[in-house]
Amino acid sequence: MSMTRRLLRVGLWAGGLLVIGLAGFWIGRLTPTDVAAPSVRHGTVTAVNAAGTAFAVHADGSAPGNGYHTPRRWRDAQRSWHDDGQPECLAPLTTGQRIEFAVVRVEPDHDGVGGELVTWVKCPAR
Repeated sequence: MSMTRRLLRVGLWAGGLLVIGLAGFWIGRLTPTDVAAPSVRHGTVTAVNAAGTAFAVHADGSAPGNGYHTPRRWRDAQRSWHDDGQPECLAPLTTGQRIEFAVVRVEPDHDGVGGELVTWVKCPAR
């Protein structure tokens, strides 16, 4: 095989590998990284503040006392979803009710803001 043919073959292989590498890079860049699968938990509410904007819950199988902000998305006892308002199972100053809730872990930003965020609450069906 002549030197020119060998250089052409090597150049084509190198070019092909470069195209494949760049395609992989761009596919990776286009893949969303802001999607998270929530951890669904069950527990007993231990406190709801007077405004109904925060609650504490003892999640099954964990230490008691985890506190969260009340989410905007919730499901009532009749299994209807809501995107605002007060979850009926997290009424202000109530305790003892069982709930199902979803938690997403948010990595802290440059200011240190992050942690566990409740994305929805399901009130038990009656």
